[in-house]
Amino acid sequence: MFKIANRGYSVVAACSFAVGVTAIVALLAAEKFYWTGSTIFSEGRPDFSGERVARSALIFAALALILGSLKGADTLRIALSEGRDDPLGNVIMGSTLALSVACTALFVSTPSAFSGASEEDGLVEWASAGLLFASSLIFVVNFLRHRKSSSVPRWAAWWLLAFAFVFFVIGMEEVSWFQRVLGIKTPAMFGENLQREMNLHNFAGNQVENAYYLGAFAFLVVAPLLRSLFFASSDNFCLQNLAPATWLVVPGAVACAYNYDMWDVIFIQMAFFGAVVTLAMMATMCARTRDRVTLVAALLVVLVSQFIYINRGEDYARIWEITEYKELFIPLGFFWYAVSVYSAVRRASHRVP
Repeated sequence: MFKIANRGYSVVAACSFAVGVTAIVALLAAEKFYWTGSTIFSEGRPDFSGERVARSALIFAALALILGSLKGADTLRIALSEGRDDPLGNVIMGSTLALSVACTALFVSTPSAFSGASEEDGLVEWASAGLLFASSLIFVVNFLRHRKSSSVPRWAAWWLLAFAFVFFVIGMEEVSWFQRVLGIKTPAMFGENLQREMNLHNFAGNQVENAYYLGAFAFLVVAPLLRSLFFASSDNFCLQNLAPATWLVVPGAVACAYNYDMWDVIFIQMAFFGAVVTLAMMATMCARTRDRVTLVAALLVVLVSQFIYINRGEDYARIWEITEYKELFIPLGFFWYAVSVYSAVRRASHRVP
């Protein structure tokens, strides 16, 4: 049975949602028609002129209205994880925050090492691809183990295979389908893309890149929020076992805080401010003190690290290298998602029908 919690929504909540969405649409229109000399996907050093700061404030306010309206009028207490999910969620949240702090500390103490690790075919790029391939493999194993299980719906098993395919393709795109490793000459059909490499996303690089970042925010931040608000008590197999776990909001939010050259892109700011609003809102809703402390810690890591990355532009060897770290933390979030689904489906398959 498909269940959605009744959150007691009001006219005020509906109006807040509508106003927030209208504000985002208006900002996109202003980006298109008002700010001449720039485009929606313009990159470069951050612009902190009065107009741009006001724009950032409006984006924050719009996201606060949109996400805040989802909470509803009723008092709701949430938990980041429960029962057997507790150890897994706690380890993942803690290790992700620790890794983010370590990356920021490296940037502050040794910018050259931070830059070197993010070079093409360097540690960060291969770690990103490795996490995507590992996520794909976990979903393949999950599919093979449970495709004939009576406790796992057949359609759900095929969804596991679909996730494996998606993560595999993203991983292959990350390493240009091993073109550089194997020394393959770029075929003529790929010669017109931005980097003249064997990948598909560079035929529309800016659009695909922003869609990837905004999609990761929706999947790893908004989806866990929606689960905590609406689907926590659902007995639907998909919502219980395939929807992103609530605690994934922490690694998802961390990935939104690695911005410099793309800071002025409206979608990047939407993801960052949306992550900040989500962490703050969920912290006020937690039933347990330890969950509240974890979310506040995550909020501080996100805010402090983004402040540092924005205000130390002179320390970048290449102003776009920070996005390589964003593309490390997004696959890390997907890897944790794969692990959580494996654990959830395994438990579900052991339940007595």
